[in-house]
Amino acid sequence: MSLKDALNNPQINRDEVSLFEEMVKYFRGNYSAAVIDQTHKHSVSFNAVKPYENWGTVTKEISDVFFIVFSEKRRIARMTHLQAKFRKGQYNRTRIPQFKFHLDAGQYHLLSNRLSISDPLEVYPWDILSFPLYSDSVASYGVFYSNAYNQIEMAYEISSLLSSGSRKLFTKKDDKPLYQFATLDSKYGYVNKNLSMLNQTLSNEFKDWMCYYYCVIRNGVCYELLSTLDTNTFEHELMKLHVGTRFEFNSNHLSHLCAFFEAQQKSNNVVGKFRLFTNAMLRNNDNFPDEWYEQMRYLNNNYPPFTERTLGNQEGKEGVYVLIDADGINE
Repeated sequence: MSLKDALNNPQINRDEVSLFEEMVKYFRGNYSAAVIDQTHKHSVSFNAVKPYENWGTVTKEISDVFFIVFSEKRRIARMTHLQAKFRKGQYNRTRIPQFKFHLDAGQYHLLSNRLSISDPLEVYPWDILSFPLYSDSVASYGVFYSNAYNQIEMAYEISSLLSSGSRKLFTKKDDKPLYQFATLDSKYGYVNKNLSMLNQTLSNEFKDWMCYYYCVIRNGVCYELLSTLDTNTFEHELMKLHVGTRFEFNSNHLSHLCAFFEAQQKSNNVVGKFRLFTNAMLRNNDNFPDEWYEQMRYLNNNYPPFTERTLGNQEGKEGVYVLIDADGINE
């Protein structure tokens, strides 16, 4: 069975909540995975930036599902905060030139700009989105829709590629504007809004290490999935570790997220393998030249942590955390 098969189960209602729950159920049952369901919406706070400074401190859900996929064999881990949406009506790409859907303005502002956050649940470090060496694939949207054959698909695109097609500003942080995908084709590449700043401050040796290894840019070929309208492509690339930003070089985040999963499901075999993977990466990272660590610290100092913790009501849809061992796929 594939994810697309699961989403097209005739017993599943065709609405956002039902399809989202079926997706999570599929990953739990068909892969070597640890899935944590929270009973409360996972909201974080952030300071809005230009041109929305008047919003001040904003509280929004960071994502519907947080994916971490790792491989001991390939010594790689990727993650993405995916926000799930539902597009009503059938979509025929041969007749409709753009793939559009409604999103939440404040949440889009957070994810597309990769802002620093304050997390009252202390699951995420303040720079989980804003860490400058991460690609924009750290934040993404998954949109369920019905194709021309009335089959349910899940489209995927990283947040920073989405656009409104106009320069009209949001009226308020709770607006539900219509946004569109950058392309109707499956697109690969590498996008990092911080790249211009990185190019100015990093040594050539550090950039070679970062871009040609950790961003998986080799021989001019980029291996991050940036956009697709095809569910099978998303699932295949997720398991091939081509979805989300690489993060195994960030020792702080690696340790923090591993500890979170251990606190929730310590006896889970996948969590145990993630600890072994984490320890191996920490030992590997100890071999980095001291000047590389200095450059990473310098870069992160450009993104001061957001410390205010005044949050609104956290009642709402569940946040889900999915940890997948790409080496242990259930056949």
